[in-house]
Amino acid sequence: MTYEELLEIAPYSLDKEQKKTLLTQRLVKLTKHHRNNCKEYDQMLTSIGFNEDTIQDYSELPFLPVRLFKELSLKSIPDADVIKTMTSSGTSGQAVSKIYLDKTTSSNQQKTMVKIVNEFTGSSRMPMIILDCPSVVKNRAMFSARGAGILGFSIFGAKKLYALDDDMHLDVEGLKEFLEKYQGQRIFM
Repeated sequence: MTYEELLEIAPYSLDKEQKKTLLTQRLVKLTKHHRNNCKEYDQMLTSIGFNEDTIQDYSELPFLPVRLFKELSLKSIPDADVIKTMTSSGTSGQAVSKIYLDKTTSSNQQKTMVKIVNEFTGSSRMPMIILDCPSVVKNRAMFSARGAGILGFSIFGAKKLYALDDDMHLDVEGLKEFLEKYQGQRIFM
């Protein structure tokens, strides 16, 4: 089943076994793709004698330690195709995990999110309070998962207010004005 065919399925419409079957098929396909396009990943799978063609259930797939994404540049796309690099927060001065996205993957992420969120909110945009500060989305080429989440969900908001300033202080007055202005309306947070 292609990504486009999957996108036609209504969110939450499949039973547990149907989801398990689709997830297993897609993860095996992704494993093959990454194995064929990332030398380091192929070496890892080869070293453990892994054969994705024998997989019957996604739980049989090997999991990667998260630290590998901090220590290695694992990518299955050419450097020239990288349009975004997602990073973890890197708390306490630790190295950050990096996930490299190409145009297709980035677009598919957004399409999937729209499909799921519209199931709950409908397709109309609404006033939005973002429970973060504006500086988290400054660098669009390399930003945190936090910033990516904000940018992704921002497409559902018509008028937006960041509830915190860049020093992470609550904008009490701004919130009061926003809530008064949009009183009685559904607000997306």
